[in-house]
Amino acid sequence: MKPFLKYLQERSLLAPLMISAALGAGQAQTPQETTKETQTETVADHFGGEHIRKLYGAVMSAEHRGRGITDPFAFDERLYIRTKDKSGKSSAYGPVQITRNTARGFLKQNPELFKRNEDYVNKFVEQGSKMLKSKVTDPVYGAGCKGDLCSEQYNTNYQAMASGIMRGKMKELKLDDTRDLTPEERERFITSWRGTTRKQDPAYFAAIDAAFK
Repeated sequence: MKPFLKYLQERSLLAPLMISAALGAGQAQTPQETTKETQTETVADHFGGEHIRKLYGAVMSAEHRGRGITDPFAFDERLYIRTKDKSGKSSAYGPVQITRNTARGFLKQNPELFKRNEDYVNKFVEQGSKMLKSKVTDPVYGAGCKGDLCSEQYNTNYQAMASGIMRGKMKELKLDDTRDLTPEERERFITSWRGTTRKQDPAYFAAIDAAFK
């Protein structure tokens, strides 16, 4: 058996090593903790919440029904087009068909909803102006054409802009934009967003209903 004094001496020598090892273990865990925090950031973040993301997906499905889109949030160049309306009176563009005036109006009224995305919204407004000034047969800005912003690099910007407009619309309708809308509230929202009632556009509302089932 070791003398008690020798035991204490060994323990005193080992203690700093044990502390160093513990600190080293802590340092090794830091990158893992950071990675875990990073992984908690989801696509819902730039939408302002999962409830807005779901609403965006539903509206996209209704606007582009029949195209066989399986992921409403992934970039798809087929979705980044001006409306195919041949009258040339609408600048509606993209997955949820936002118009120039809608984007410009909500940016002005609710700038806090577009923080760090203002440059894109202004580019969107500028594109809309070009579309409204162009002939419907123009190869870039005409009906059904891609404009300047049909690129994967703008996909997140468009979604964030759409989220800001949707939240602005909810505020306008005095709806709570921090939670899921009830079916009755959703009906009010879609009626205002689309500019038609369920009776006037049953196919559109049916597509919305299907997306929430």
